[in-house]
Amino acid sequence: MAERGRYKTRHHDAVLMLLEENKGKCLSVDDVCTALNCRGERIERTTVYRQLEKMTDDGDAVKYISEKGSSALYSLREKSCAPHIHLKCLDCGGLIHLNCSETESFLRHLRDEHSFTISRTNTLIYGHCGCSAQASSGKNEN
Repeated sequence: MAERGRYKTRHHDAVLMLLEENKGKCLSVDDVCTALNCRGERIERTTVYRQLEKMTDDGDAVKYISEKGSSALYSLREKSCAPHIHLKCLDCGGLIHLNCSETESFLRHLRDEHSFTISRTNTLIYGHCGCSAQASSGKNEN
């Protein structure tokens, strides 16, 4: 039995393993279903959704709203990480953990000047990590 009295099922283990293999990336329910189907594991979409929601409730995953606002994205929660803001690359899908003093001053400014407090556990800032620039510069070297 898992912590909090939940049973670990085959479905739970398959979804968790997929999140672990994609550490540092955000996956939608459809991404998880597609990946599991490619492995020959047939798990219904609603079952995958329920497993991801349970993992979020239990603190094993983090849930984000996608950049299009149409679906949620899930990522494995790193147990040793303190709450912080994340940066998500729109090119490669990578997730960067933003832990720096400049972030703290920005969050303080939002709180003090705008009476707005940002959630550090599920806030994503979307942009580009430079992977596409690195990829295009690598092509020019050949």
